[in-house]
Formats: sequence, structure tokens, C-alpha cells
Amino acid sequence: MKHTWKKATSGLLALALLTGGLPTGLVTGGDSEIVAQAYTGTVSKFITFELTFQGGAYSSEMLVGETEYVKVLSTKGDANGVDIGSDGAELHIGALNGATIDYVEMKCSYVGNTSSLNNVSVSSGNLVPPDGGLTPGRTLTINGVNGQSLNIGSTNGPQGYAALGDYAIQFDEITVHYLVDMDFPAFTSASLSLADDLALNFYTDDMITAENYKDYYATFEGATTDEKSEILYNEKLDKYYVSAHFYAKDFKGKITANLYRKDETDNTHTHTTWNAASYLQGESEKLLELYKNGTITEAQKKELALIYATMGFCQASDMYFGVTLDPANEEHVSYVTDCSNNAMVVLGRNNYWDVVKEAHQFLDEDTLMSLVLNSKTAVRLYVKGVQPGANGKAPFASTIESTKADFPSYYQVTGLLPQQLSSPLTIDAANGKTYQFTPLGWSFRASYKYLLHQNYPDTYPETVSETDYLMANALIAYSLAADNYVS
Repeated sequence: MKHTWKKATSGLLALALLTGGLPTGLVTGGDSEIVAQAYTGTVSKFITFELTFQGGAYSSEMLVGETEYVKVLSTKGDANGVDIGSDGAELHIGALNGATIDYVEMKCSYVGNTSSLNNVSVSSGNLVPPDGGLTPGRTLTINGVNGQSLNIGSTNGPQGYAALGDYAIQFDEITVHYLVDMDFPAFTSASLSLADDLALNFYTDDMITAENYKDYYATFEGATTDEKSEILYNEKLDKYYVSAHFYAKDFKGKITANLYRKDETDNTHTHTTWNAASYLQGESEKLLELYKNGTITEAQKKELALIYATMGFCQASDMYFGVTLDPANEEHVSYVTDCSNNAMVVLGRNNYWDVVKEAHQFLDEDTLMSLVLNSKTAVRLYVKGVQPGANGKAPFASTIESTKADFPSYYQVTGLLPQQLSSPLTIDAANGKTYQFTPLGWSFRASYKYLLHQNYPDTYPETVSETDYLMANALIAYSLAADNYVS
């Protein structure tokens, strides 16, 4: 595929490779954030139960999973079951997030007086006795509970069951069958943070509060570098959240956040799975409609440009490191190009050339440059002849050993925010020289070498790969869009 320097594009291009859509907010190296919108997908939630009985109590928060029931108490063969004597027992069932109790089953292991089921009464619901009466091993079913508390006693109840002297009944298994609406997630919205890596932030609404946030934490699974997060607070949004970091090349990978109470580490309360690719695609489609019909605001234009640029950078990283995209596939190459070009169009920039010309003025012939893009973003400047461990002046005083001929070491600048990629950096090297450069100087060198070879292959036989060229343009758009977003 032959490339030349030209305008980014004459119009916005349709993007189709990504799928799905989630609401978005973007953060770039500071407290700038677009208010995240509500997410109405399906996630798990939990129901709380409290069981109080003669001589003790039992409480738990049980995950609402794929089954339609949960064992509140299961102590078969243990003497710690619910023992109903003359004082009776209470079963309190509190339902959260819309769960409705359908019916309760109580399996009996011991009955001291088997003469009649009338030894049991309840304050709500309807008793369904097992055939042949309540004897050991049989189950008493209580219908019509609807989330209320049950009082199981030895005195006359609404059902008219009379007590018959001294007796005891022990229930070792209590199973609550429930009906639940699964449309209320614990994590209700999201945002994306852009720094020297990226982070997907999972926000909660009502579940986590100022009173209980210290009681919870989250673990992560999937395409993230984090294993765990404490509950964080965004003062601007007045929301609690957890944050999962990832690298640009992995932005299509799914990340699952699992919420836990600290005192119940074996019990997952809720989990939500999102990924940045679907997340960005969904928001770009909504903003693109506003752009096309002329109703988009300036703030929304900044967001749209940054979304496209982020998609371009992440897609280019994916292709560069061979995650899912193939540089030999022209459809994939066109998609990566379109993302970056769309960002430049929204920014009102006609081409990439002006940007790389600015970067070029800082370059020096006795230096090489490389970027770290498969982890946290960093830039490395190699100065000819400077040995490993040689000292210059702070803040980039020490050099790191290199394997490049004539360039045995490099200076590394870490912690780069996307809007800083076009900002000049200064290094006072150990050879007594001062070098000023920008990370986008790498983009100039890669693009210039690639295009010279494409247009004059005989005169300029050396080149870089097409993935280098696509990454160079993606970085330019990413840096410009981020700088425009925070300005």
C-alpha cells in the first residue's frame, strides 16, 4: 500500500470493526472528566439474609447467581441448626435490589413430638405440610412470604395451629427460593483515564456510600495489570469507583470487576465485565450523530476527537504488537488509519506534516530515539558514545545499558501523559551537550523514512515497517487530541 503526505481525510469515515457500546467519560492526566452516563446492562447482585433463633444468630449476604435459590442455613449433621423449642424462632429475610422471596423450604432433622404438624405456626405465609406430617428428613414449605420475616413459634398463630406441650423441632437446611429482577447493576457507569497507561473506572451509585465504602474492595480478572482495588472516590462526580489499569495494545480485552466485602472474602457480591473498545465505540457513534447534524458542542467535539484518537492509538498498538490486528490485512490497516484521520478532521487539522516538522527541529544527528509502547509510555534518547551509568544533570541523569552499536546506553523519560508527547524535553547528557527533543520526534523519523522509501525506493532503500508508519500517525493524533481536550 503506497502512502504520501496528504490531508487527513475530507470527511468522517464509518467505523465498523468494533462492536457493542457503553457510556463513556474521559480523563487525561488530571481531574478533567466528562460525567459518566447510566449503564443499563445486566450484572449480578446480591440479597442479604439474617436468621435469628433461640440461642444464636446467622447472617450473610448471598450472591444472586444463575440458580433461583440460595441455602441460608445448611448444617446437616451439626447440632447448630435452628432449634425451635418453647420460645420459638424467627427467620428474618431482608431482600435488596428488588429481590422477592417466592417460598421457603425448611428441612427437618429432628422432631421431639411427632403427633401433629400443628406444633408449628408462622406469622406470615401459608404452611404446606409434607405428606404424612412433619417427621425427620421431611421438608416444610412456606408459601407467600414475599420478603417478610417469618416467626415460627409454639403458640397459636394466624393459621390456628395449637401448641401441644413440650417439644422441639430442628431444621438443619433452610433454602430460600427467590424471584429477582436482574436489571439493576452495582457498577452503573464508567470512565476512561488516559495517562502513561489507561484505566477503566467502574462507578457505583447507591450500593457504596460514605458510611460503608471502607467495607468493600474489588478484584479484577482479564486484560488488566491490576489484581485488586480499594474503593476510590471521585469528588467532582460524587461517586465511588474502582480502577483497573491496562495497556493500549490490550484495549479490546475484557475486564471483570468483582466486588467483595472485606469480612466475607469468599462471597462475591456483584461482578461486571466491560472493555474499553466497546466503550469507546459506543460513545463515538452517539457523538458522530451530533457532529453530522450540526448540533455538537465544542466540548463534545473535543471529546469526539480524543475518542477517535484513543481508538487509533490503541488499534495501532494492537497491530504493532500483533494482538488481534494483522498488518497484512488491508481492512485492518484502513481501520487504524481511519481512526486517526477522523480525529484530525474533528480537530480541524489538515495533515500530520506540520506537527512532525515541529518535532523535527529538535532532533540531533548523534542521537537515536525509541518509544516504549507495550507497557507504560516512555521515550528513550540514545546519545552516541555515552556509556551506561554515565551521569548528566537531573532530572534524567543516569543512563541505562543498551544493545545498540555506537549507542551503548540511553536516557529514559517515564510518566508521559498523552498531551506531553509533543512537548519539548531537555536532557543534559554526560558528553557535555544539551539535547532538546519531543517524543513525537520518533513519529517524524519513522514517517519520513517510510515515505521517502515509498516514493523514491531506489534513492532511499532503507525504510521502516507500515506498522511503524501507522503508529507514528496515531501518536500524532493522540497527542494533539489530548492537548486540545485539556486546554
